[in-house]
Amino acid sequence: MLSWDTIPQGWFGRYVPAQNSAVAVDNLIKAFDRYGDIKKLSDRLHKKKEENSSINKAFKNKIIPKILKTKYKENEKTIVRIEKEIEDISDNLAKYATSLNEIINKEVLELKQQKDKLLDTIGQDYSRAGQGCYWIYCCNYY
Repeated sequence: MLSWDTIPQGWFGRYVPAQNSAVAVDNLIKAFDRYGDIKKLSDRLHKKKEENSSINKAFKNKIIPKILKTKYKENEKTIVRIEKEIEDISDNLAKYATSLNEIINKEVLELKQQKDKLLDTIGQDYSRAGQGCYWIYCCNYY
């Protein structure tokens, strides 16, 4: 055991290199066997410092944009508006699907009517030419 009597004169200046306060405290804690508890906290502190450094570097290199409070509020309003639109669309999806089917059915009906008119016109032309109605009968199957 060390005591003041057994320490050579000038021992602190020669044998202990200059240390910052954190290292000195760590050494004292190790000496009194409390290092295990402090080690866990020290590791957590080191990880948090690394995370903070990474975030700061990301801001510095413009990987993460800096957003001011006004822009943040605008973004929140936009998000709320878009969420309402999504909710409205999901609620009315059946209505939209039905209206799409109606539109498609109307277009198909119109196309069929145009086809029938064209076939009638072609049939009249062929009947005038004396070739009969056989061609119209075959075309209705297509």
